[in-house]
Amino acid sequence: MFFTDVQVCGEYPKYLNRYFKENGIELSMEPEDEAEIKKGTVDYLGFSCYMSTVTSDVSKVKKASGNFAMGELNSYLEASDWGLQIDPVVACL
Repeated sequence: MFFTDVQVCGEYPKYLNRYFKENGIELSMEPEDEAEIKKGTVDYLGFSCYMSTVTSDVSKVKKASGNFAMGELNSYLEASDWGLQIDPVVACL
């Protein structure tokens, strides 16, 4: 989720720039774009504890979805009537 690095730090992370280079991906940017990105960082970054998902290499697990993210249901958490899992660890941060 590199986009939070861009929003908070005002620049693309080194690992992503390396990935772009290794995979022949070129961003179309004007010379002044980097300065605008650096200048436009956020003052606040929020996290939602109402959609907890996990990843796995197991293909026969119950899938979870919502917003733009896909993942698998966390077998250690209960789900609401709407199928959302609230992660108590994240809720306490």
